[in-house]
Amino acid sequence: MESAFADETEADLNRQLHRFWDYETLGIKEQQAESLVQDSLMKGKIDFVENRYEVSLPFKESHPILPDNFRVSQNRLISQISRLRKNPTILEQYDEVIKER
Repeated sequence: MESAFADETEADLNRQLHRFWDYETLGIKEQQAESLVQDSLMKGKIDFVENRYEVSLPFKESHPILPDNFRVSQNRLISQISRLRKNPTILEQYDEVIKER
């Protein structure tokens, strides 16, 4: 019985993985992908890295410009540092964890 369950689970996983890598799931038509590769070839923008080829990602030409959140992030960092300085023990623990990585 376990074997049938394992086979069914593996089949489901394979279906999900295939769907994940399907071009159209990503919003890319197969012709667009081929065009991107051809364009990259013509511009010399294909790299061979660790036994595989890499090309540019397909970006929409008319996408809206994303807002810059640098100031918001900077203010959050400053606020977090201020809070941590009030409790040196926690600040040291944060520091240790960051240095471990």
